[in-house]
Amino acid sequence: MTTLESRDTIERRAHTTGEGSGVVAKKGFSGAWRLLREAVAAALVALCVASGGLTAFSLVQWPAFTTSNVLRALTTVGQVASVALLVASVLMQRRATETASSGQAPRRTWVTKLLSWAGVSGLVTATLAIPLAATRLYIAGLEPEQQKRTGLLTALSDSPGLRDSTYPDLPSDTAAGWFWIGGRLANLAGVPAWELFKPFSVVSIAVAAAVAMVWWTKLGRSLWMTGAAVVTTVAAVVAAADDPPAVIALVMLGPALVTAWGAVRPQPVLSGWGPVVLLAASAVLCAGIDEHYFTLLAVSLVVMVVASVAAARMQSRKAFPSLKPLIVVMAVVAVSGAVMYGPYLLALITTPASERTDIGLSASERALPWPIDVSALGALGLVGLLWLVTRVYRDRFAQAIALGVVATYVGWLLSVLAGTAAMTSLQAEQALRVLLAAAGIFASGELVRELASSIPSIPIQRVALALGVIATVAVVQEIPTDLRTPISAAYTDTDGYGDRADGYPPAAPTHFDQIDQAIRAARQGQPRDQTTVLTGDSAFFAYHPYPGFLSQSDRYSNRLADYNRRVRQLSAWANLPNSESLVDELDAGQWDAPEVFLLRETPTDYTLRIARDTQPSDLATRSYTTIRFPRAVFDSDHFTTTSVGPFAVIARK
Repeated sequence: MTTLESRDTIERRAHTTGEGSGVVAKKGFSGAWRLLREAVAAALVALCVASGGLTAFSLVQWPAFTTSNVLRALTTVGQVASVALLVASVLMQRRATETASSGQAPRRTWVTKLLSWAGVSGLVTATLAIPLAATRLYIAGLEPEQQKRTGLLTALSDSPGLRDSTYPDLPSDTAAGWFWIGGRLANLAGVPAWELFKPFSVVSIAVAAAVAMVWWTKLGRSLWMTGAAVVTTVAAVVAAADDPPAVIALVMLGPALVTAWGAVRPQPVLSGWGPVVLLAASAVLCAGIDEHYFTLLAVSLVVMVVASVAAARMQSRKAFPSLKPLIVVMAVVAVSGAVMYGPYLLALITTPASERTDIGLSASERALPWPIDVSALGALGLVGLLWLVTRVYRDRFAQAIALGVVATYVGWLLSVLAGTAAMTSLQAEQALRVLLAAAGIFASGELVRELASSIPSIPIQRVALALGVIATVAVVQEIPTDLRTPISAAYTDTDGYGDRADGYPPAAPTHFDQIDQAIRAARQGQPRDQTTVLTGDSAFFAYHPYPGFLSQSDRYSNRLADYNRRVRQLSAWANLPNSESLVDELDAGQWDAPEVFLLRETPTDYTLRIARDTQPSDLATRSYTTIRFPRAVFDSDHFTTTSVGPFAVIARK
C-alpha cells in the first residue's frame, strides 16, 4: 500500500464527483484569472447584499436585541431566506450536472452562481447585521479586544501611516491591513471610524464568504464543495464573530490548504502557475489582516514540504517532488511578513528585555486546543476527525486538512515554547473548528455516495439534502444565542455619540465629545495626531484619534512600550512637590510626554486608574491600581484645567 493514491485513481474519481476538475487545475494563469473574475463578481454581489441589508435595517427604529425578540425573529427569517437561496443553487447545480452528463449543454450556470453568492453573503448579513440593527456598535462593543481594534481603526482614519493604536512612535504589533482600508474608507466617507466598524465588518465578512464560495467550488465541481463553503463560513462566524479579520482569514484557510497540497504533493493534481498565484494572494491577504493565521499559513506550508518529501521517499521515488510552486509561495510569504512585521520584529529584537512589556501567556492560552464540544458543529467536527483518520492515506482533501490540523498544533506548540502569542489556544481552536467542519462535510458526502450506490431504491441524496438544510437552519438560528454576551455588550456600552442602544443612562463616554472640544481649545487647534493624551479611560482612544501615553492595560500594550516602566514613571510624577518639577520631568523624559492629562476629578486630587489583565477579553480578571495626583502638581501657569463631567482636562500651555 502506498501512502498516496495514484493519479489514475484521482482522475477516475474526478469523473464521478468533480474532484480535481476545478478551474485552478488548468495550466498557466488562465484558471487563476477565471477564478479572479468570478471572485470579483461574487464580491460585488456580496457587497450589494450586505450593504443593502444594512441600509434597509437602519431605516427603522428597532427595539434592542437584549430587551425584545423582534430582531431575533427577523434574524431567523433572514437566515431561512438565505438558506433557501443556497438550496435553490444546489438544486440548479445538480440539475446542470445531470444535464451535462447526458450530453446536453448546461443551463443557467450564472444564475446558479449568483444564487450561491447571494445566499452565503445573505446568511452572514442576517446573522451579524440584524441582531445589531438597533445599535451603532459592533459585536463585543468596547470590550478590551474590541476597544483595541476600534482604536486602531480610528487612528488609521486620521492618518494613513501605519502606526500602533496607542503609541505613534512605535511600529504596530498588529496586522493593520484590514484596519487601514476601513480607516481610509471612514476618512473618505466623512464618518467616525468607530461608527463604520459595524458595517465594514459585516460587508467584509460577507465578501470574504462569497469569494471563499468561488474558491471552494473551483477546487471541485461536486455539490459538496458548496456545503464546505457554507459550513466553514458558519464555523468561522461562530468561532470569531467579534474579530472580522480573523473570520476573513478563517474562511479562506480551507481552500488555501487544499490548493497548496494539490500543487506540491508527490503526484500533483493542480499544475501550472494558477495555484501559485492564488496561494501568493492568500499569503499577502493573511499577512495584511491577521498575524495569527499568517503564522498558521506559513507553518502549514513548511509542514506540507516535509510531508511531500517524506511521502515521496516512502514510495521509493528516486527524485524529490517538485517544490518549485511552494518555494515561490514561501518567498512571497517571507516578503509579505518582512514588509508587514519586519519593523516591529526588528525593534523587538534590538530592544533589551528589560525595556519590553512581557506579559507571557495565561493558563487558558497554554491549554491544549480541543475543538470538539457538545454542539452540532462539534458533532460535525468529530465526524470530520474520524474521516481524516480513515481517509488520510487515500484522499487529497483529507491529506490537506490533516496537514492543516498538524500545522495548527505545531504552531501552537512553538508559540507556547517561545512564550509568545503568535498562535494561542484561542486561535488554534478557531482554526481547528473550521478545518474539522470542512472535513465533516466531505465525510458526509462520502457517506451519502456510498449509501446511494448501496441502496438505489431510496433517494439518499434528496434525504441528505433535506437533513442538511434542517441542520443548517438549526445551527445558524442559534448563533445569536451563542453570541448573546458579546451582542449584549454592543447594546450596553456607550457609543461615540454618548448613547446606549438599550435605552439605559450612558456611561462616561457621553462626555468624550466635550473633552475633545476642550482639548482642541486648550491646544489651540493642534492636530490630534500630535497631541499625546494620558488617561485611564482608554475608551476615549476608540472614539478620538489621539496618541496615548499608556494603553488600556499591560496585556493590550505594545511590547515595545515598556508598560511597567511607564507606570512607575507616572507614580514618580504623582509624588513630585510642585508644577515646576513636573514640567522639568516631562521635558526630560525618554518618551513623548503627555501634553494632556485626562484624569478623574475628586474634591482633593486627580486620579488615574491603571488596569492589569491576567486573561484576554475577560473583564472579570481585570484588576486596578489608582495613582493620585495632588492638585498642586498642576497648579501653575504651565497648565490649564477644564472640568467636563467627572473629568479634568489638564493641558500644557
